[in-house]
Amino acid sequence: RLQSAEKVEIRRAALEAMGLVASSPELRAEARMLLLAHVRSPDARIARAAIRGLAHIADPSAVFALQQAAADTSLPADVRAFLALTIPAGRSPFAEALLLPLSAAGARDGHPLLPAAGLAALGEVGGDVGTAILEKTLGDATARPELRATAVTALARGGDGSRSLL
Repeated sequence: RLQSAEKVEIRRAALEAMGLVASSPELRAEARMLLLAHVRSPDARIARAAIRGLAHIADPSAVFALQQAAADTSLPADVRAFLALTIPAGRSPFAEALLLPLSAAGARDGHPLLPAAGLAALGEVGGDVGTAILEKTLGDATARPELRATAVTALARGGDGSRSLL
């Protein structure tokens, strides 16, 4: 009989593998539905595995689903932040636009985890608007120090292979 930790590990591995092996549009659609249901798991390990599975699917609908889930305030902040960090993996042309509201989300509720993840993800994407947001955050003396530090790192990353600031 499997112990609880072993069951979680098996579920976690299966969810992540589901995204890796979904090779046809039909399989990706089926996997996307199953993985989205697990993003809301009360066990963060399961939620993160489902998010990684969605990132492996990496089609536009999966990227949009990741953004919608990241904007869901009923999910824990760490799960939402992990969702934001996976959006660039989809290489969607819409990734920058999807990340912009997430990078500003914590400014309203005072929790820096989600906007920091949004800013870091913008650095991975490397678009013009995202770069402008990162530069604005860096130059804003009233911004939280951890967000300004994230902006520096994200600008140095330069998602298109360039170095924007450093």
